[in-house]
Amino acid sequence: MANKQRISSGNKRIDKFFEKIVNVLNSDEVEAIYLVKSLKDPDRKKEYLCGYLDEEGIIFLSKDKRKNRNKNEIAQTLLHEVLHAIFPKDSEDIIYAKEEYYWSVFSNRQKEILRFYIPKKISRIQPTP
Repeated sequence: MANKQRISSGNKRIDKFFEKIVNVLNSDEVEAIYLVKSLKDPDRKKEYLCGYLDEEGIIFLSKDKRKNRNKNEIAQTLLHEVLHAIFPKDSEDIIYAKEEYYWSVFSNRQKEILRFYIPKKISRIQPTP
């Protein structure tokens, strides 16, 4: 099978963690995922975000090209927000480092699976403070 078609990253630990990410996306830990035109920070109204996980487990992903230039970047933002759900006590810097690491070691097929979770339609729903 061609390398691009493999679901596995070639690393059992990474693959097990990817499975955990998919399980969280399919569980009650993530209530919903919304794709929005642009995403205002609910705490700092003048700032815009790439993504946001609220207290109810709702993930918001920005389609704003200034924040996420393409579907890959939106999928990477989705990964970032799921990491917040898995590691709620980790700082933003630690989550960012984990996001960069996992995105770099996931297979193309694993990244494609994450892209599958991005909603097709834009929602008008925004996070509340």
